[in-house]
Amino acid sequence: MPLADALPKLKSTAERVVTRLETEEATKMSLVVPFLRELGFDPFDPDVVVPEFTADVGTKKGEKVDYALKQNDQIIMLIECKTANADLRDAHYGQLFRYFSVTEARVGVLTNGIEYWFFSDVDEKNKLDNRPFYRFSLFEFNDADVKQLEQFTSRSFDPRHFDETASLLKYTTLLKKEIREELNKPSEDLVKLFASKVYNGRLTANTKEMFAPLVFNAFTEIIREIVNARLTHALSQVNSDESKKAETTAVSEEDTEASKEGIVTTDQEREAYFIVKSIARRFVDADRISLRDHKSYCNVLLDSTNRKPVVRFLFDNQPQRVQFGKDPARRVEISGVDDIFRHEHAIKEVLSEYDGVAY
Repeated sequence: MPLADALPKLKSTAERVVTRLETEEATKMSLVVPFLRELGFDPFDPDVVVPEFTADVGTKKGEKVDYALKQNDQIIMLIECKTANADLRDAHYGQLFRYFSVTEARVGVLTNGIEYWFFSDVDEKNKLDNRPFYRFSLFEFNDADVKQLEQFTSRSFDPRHFDETASLLKYTTLLKKEIREELNKPSEDLVKLFASKVYNGRLTANTKEMFAPLVFNAFTEIIREIVNARLTHALSQVNSDESKKAETTAVSEEDTEASKEGIVTTDQEREAYFIVKSIARRFVDADRISLRDHKSYCNVLLDSTNRKPVVRFLFDNQPQRVQFGKDPARRVEISGVDDIFRHEHAIKEVLSEYDGVAY
């Protein structure tokens, strides 16, 4: 199951049971183990997930970390679990720091089953940072969070290129935090920066005090204008499509009742449609995606219009193929519908082309 579909179910389960999880073991079995499984790490395969991982570290003999995750027989992540009601800011996790320096692990994760804090050695090589480079909360996440979490799934995690990933996540997170704080309450430095660009006089304390709310209001209005522009663009696209639809024949030849005779939507086509929809909903509203079957092919459409085919299924002949968008040159062979999961980028590209925005 795609991570975007699995996480809401995990969230629902967590909300239902979290108040009854009073021990670390209960937290691990109810929340952490299912989470690892959705990341693609089989908790029942000791070659993938090693519980109660032990490594002698200096004078600390027999100390354990809750889980070690392995990939190609190499330890890539260490996980330390706390009870579901634990505040991770107050949690002790010295094992992660000690184990990180003596194993090949690239990531240390501290979790209470709800929050997952990811640590690495961004600041100093082979020494776990004091601050996480990425935080994920099962109770509060969006599409961007899901995409970032995808980088830690067993199919996507690449220890060879992880340093750059960790650095980007860390500094992006810190920058977003600083920007939010500046938007909510512009600092004196920011007020001074913008005031000096528009005000020719001397920036006295009273002048800066006058400009502080002006800077705040300007930021607020710019954000509102950007949002309104996006909404206006989306509405204009819908209106344009409706106008074009009205100008064409009311019912095209391929949609007449006569042309529908003998059309049977197979289970394979339905399964492929649900896969495409699960991918597309990461970028557009799910209700914009629909299925339309024809005698020799089956289309997944955006906005229910034949002018916006997202994926075309060509399953009647061997080898079976799928086509992305309108261009036959974008056809690829597949051995089964699960192969469609490997073409998320192509689906995203088609949606971006139709909506005129970068997803």
